Amino acid sequence: MELRLPYDLARRQVCVEIPDEKVAGVVKPGRAKTLNPETVKRLVRENPYLRRLIGEVKKRRGRLSILVDDHTRPTPVKDILPVLLDMAGDEVDVRILYAKGTHDIPPRWLLERKLGRDVLNDTRLIMHDAYKFEDHIFKGVTRYGTPVWINREAAEADAMIGIGSIFPSEVAGFTGGCKIVLPGIAFWSSINKNHMLFISPSVGVGRLEGNILRMDIDEAGLIAGLDAVVDFVMGVDDGILGVFIGKPVETHRRGVKLCEKLYKTSVAEKAKVVLVSPGGTEDLDLVQAFKAVFTADRVCEDGGVIVLVAACPLGTQWSELEEFMETVRVKKLDRADILRMVVDSRVEALAGGFVYRLYHILVEGRKKLYLVSDNISWKTAETLGFKPFRDVQEAVDEAIEETKGRVLAIPYAAYNWVEKPPDGYFLTATTSSVLLRAQP
Repeated sequence: MELRLPYDLARRQVCVEIPDEKVAGVVKPGRAKTLNPETVKRLVRENPYLRRLIGEVKKRRGRLSILVDDHTRPTPVKDILPVLLDMAGDEVDVRILYAKGTHDIPPRWLLERKLGRDVLNDTRLIMHDAYKFEDHIFKGVTRYGTPVWINREAAEADAMIGIGSIFPSEVAGFTGGCKIVLPGIAFWSSINKNHMLFISPSVGVGRLEGNILRMDIDEAGLIAGLDAVVDFVMGVDDGILGVFIGKPVETHRRGVKLCEKLYKTSVAEKAKVVLVSPGGTEDLDLVQAFKAVFTADRVCEDGGVIVLVAACPLGTQWSELEEFMETVRVKKLDRADILRMVVDSRVEALAGGFVYRLYHILVEGRKKLYLVSDNISWKTAETLGFKPFRDVQEAVDEAIEETKGRVLAIPYAAYNWVEKPPDGYFLTATTSSVLLRAQP
């Protein structure tokens, strides 16, 4: 069969031929009716909660902070932000915060793609800097000990609205909701303390109940004073499948229900070769593309091969991970060493957490990693534990030859929440598209 994988922010596709007898399955997200963009704008404009919130700020001619997620998310900010600005009118002092957490400022073409040229040139647009301490105000401490320092412009506003999108997340269970505050507009120390919780066994994709990292995020958002969110559930083609508006936590949970229906599925068995492309904007850099590795890990056999196809036009965007992997290899650190380094804050928490969670792959090599990319150097790929390739066909052919196994393909692996069910069970997804081939 010929398989086409989204590549380079879905602006291109790469093709690979896999013999039919070597295809274990193809997993794709579910489908739902796409909302008309004009209908979405009307839903935002007429939402009673938003109208009341913005109306109260108008009455006292106060300040409104609108937090927008960054270039690593497909949220239709450039379409929705003008609606909120129009609702606020001239009576409100609006500040637009680009909630990029610790991400780097992207090139201008990406900012225009995300925000639109008019917003990008708006003097009210503020690029959040997580490393500039004087730009933050302390709001309190969560029950998990995370200090809540947030951007001063948001902290001093009369109301705060976040615009984001909801997808499955290995770190926070799902994206969206209060993540627009933590890590979105938080100080680095707050972000790192929250990310330290990634080492907890309670943290994982699709987990909300008992997920202390997500609970910490939600509490921080409320402490910070986030009043409302406009959260989207997006299709892999950037179509809008749902919009959820209202109070941060309860609104987020309503959106999660739709997201789970569309993106959660399971397969009958693990595969020797798992071929993944992140999909959407998720192969922008290797930080985002790593999400696909977590997905592949859950359904790849020990001794198997994970083939990651990711353009990464911005490169790695994670020098801390590269440096830490060098340290792990040179000092021959074991998982206990890494755990102690994360807890003692001797390594950037998310980088340490990634290596801790993927130690069996990145260090022990129990599953091999192949990387097909135009923009990641071979040296960098090898430092991070990948065998580099430039051609996807070559990588897949070698993986099949090495394992003598079949290929499970997941073209939107940074979005799909794919699991192997417990022994003796087979869970069939009702809204996700899963093609399973019988054993020969």
